[in-house]
Amino acid sequence: MEKKAKRSYIETAVFLLVIFIIYITGWQTEIAGLLQRGVMLTGLHNASVKTVEQPKKSQLNFNITSLDGEEINVSSLKGKTLFINFWATWCPPCIAEMPEIENLWQDVSSDEIAFLLISTDDEIQKVKDFIVRKEFEFPVYKLNSAVPKELSSSSIPATFIVAPDGSIVYKHAGIANYNTDSFKDFLAKIQKGI
Repeated sequence: MEKKAKRSYIETAVFLLVIFIIYITGWQTEIAGLLQRGVMLTGLHNASVKTVEQPKKSQLNFNITSLDGEEINVSSLKGKTLFINFWATWCPPCIAEMPEIENLWQDVSSDEIAFLLISTDDEIQKVKDFIVRKEFEFPVYKLNSAVPKELSSSSIPATFIVAPDGSIVYKHAGIANYNTDSFKDFLAKIQKGI
């Protein structure tokens, strides 16, 4: 009996030590993101391709800056289909969906479909370090001005698809896998105006 109790104390101590190490090293976000990615890849979080019921037009008049320092007014991208994703380095669901967004970007980005991954982090260097460490190549931006209310969300990640005419045709808050055949077809139809 005493041996079982001792073993139980040791197991509890090891468990707490592992939790403490994860917390001290800051790995909790990465580990939570990895676990959520595993669940996402089962197909439970595949993005729906249902458009918003009443698309709202937006002037898209807000400024973003690339990690290289190039400032862009998003309204200058009118005429393209926009994949806009608001995210942060401290957000496990954001981290979980990013590899599949990278794959989607690799597959469908073109002169007609622009990806705007907009970080909500305060420290730009933290964002740069994160992108380099993860080896992402998709375009990442920092927000320079307030976004139109049509593109606001109370949670991240938040993803919007904007049609070439400026209509917001898709909105999703929370984790999703956008790298699916049905979502790629959806993007192609939006670009063609179907």
